[in-house]
Amino acid sequence: MNKISVKSLIVYIALYLTLFIDLYYNLDYSNKGSTKDFYQTFPLILDLNNLDISNWGSHTRHFPLHYVIMALIYFIFDNEFHMRIIYLFLVFFIPYVFFLNLKIKYPEISKDKLFIFSTILFLFPFFRSSAVLPNSMMTSFFFYILSSYYFLNFLNTKKKYLMFLSITFLSFAVYSVQYFAAFFLIYLFVIFQELGKKTLINFFLICLLFSIPGFIFLNYLPYTSNITFSDNFSNVLIISLSVIFFYLMSLTNFDNIKILLDNLSKRLKNRKIIFLSIFILISYLVFFNYPELTNLGGGIFVKISNIIYGNNLNIIIFSLLGFFYLIAVSDNDNNSLHIGIIFLTFFLISYNEIIYQKYYEPMFLFSFIIFAKNSFIIKVLEKYKNIFLTMIFYFIYLNSSFLYLYFIN
Repeated sequence: MNKISVKSLIVYIALYLTLFIDLYYNLDYSNKGSTKDFYQTFPLILDLNNLDISNWGSHTRHFPLHYVIMALIYFIFDNEFHMRIIYLFLVFFIPYVFFLNLKIKYPEISKDKLFIFSTILFLFPFFRSSAVLPNSMMTSFFFYILSSYYFLNFLNTKKKYLMFLSITFLSFAVYSVQYFAAFFLIYLFVIFQELGKKTLINFFLICLLFSIPGFIFLNYLPYTSNITFSDNFSNVLIISLSVIFFYLMSLTNFDNIKILLDNLSKRLKNRKIIFLSIFILISYLVFFNYPELTNLGGGIFVKISNIIYGNNLNIIIFSLLGFFYLIAVSDNDNNSLHIGIIFLTFFLISYNEIIYQKYYEPMFLFSFIIFAKNSFIIKVLEKYKNIFLTMIFYFIYLNSSFLYLYFIN
């Protein structure tokens, strides 16, 4: 921390303190989704204090760890607002753990730059809403980035207790929200590439051991297995790519745009890329059928399209841009594989009838930066001006979300 400037610390603390404004005014940037989730599941917290799980299925389909933590806090303070404040105090450490991950992954970059970049989490609308209205997704995200910290240390040191800790904390993420089990795909892929089959098998066996509580939960809380998957592959593919384009666009600057254009010009000569582009286009033209003007999910570009045009017709433009971005940000074939696994992970997480951007925020940006290190990302992190450009992007995004939800919607 002695390499972190006072200015960066002030930015970190100032952005964090703005969350108390959201808490005071009960601001919810998630189209009231976080408010609904919190008050729909709050009875579970009260029931858990009475050791009662009989009405679990009436309130949520998620695993119980997040609600157990909330119940313990509520048991101590016996007040909803105090519980929310304590949770908000815990949120203070989440960007710092992000910084710890960055410090391991990008040792060549100034610690101060990495630290100031980590504060970007405070500008994500869903992050803020989940912080002031305790949400299981936020709890899972915290366990996920804590798990990643130990996982990266394990890759560097090969110490088995770090592998055990990484699996432990990712399991905690899963036992808060089942969707986070998909992140084991990234871990398994990275281990296979960097440490080989033997370590992969050991890692997988430990994962199986940690899955046992999940089967117990399924037995006593059977409603947790009742997850509605989409029956339209095209909807998930098109919207996922459009959402990914939004987050990758936020990292674009004058220093890395040349990397994008150079990589794209090379890869467009590949017939597989052309084939996949045509496949995405046909998928949209023939099968895409996401409900219009329902105000449910779809991501930011669906929202914009519905506001301006009253339909989803132009979503294919952003989906193709998302695909080309994924192609262009990779430095080589190995990096492309990492990016492909990350995309597959989020594709599986969001494979629902209603596709919410919260499945990506801020997990996608974190996963992409930590597990797909390349020159495109380095260009963002190595200069303050590029970091602040990304922060400005999310500041505009945050304020646009506020205006949309409280003045337009």
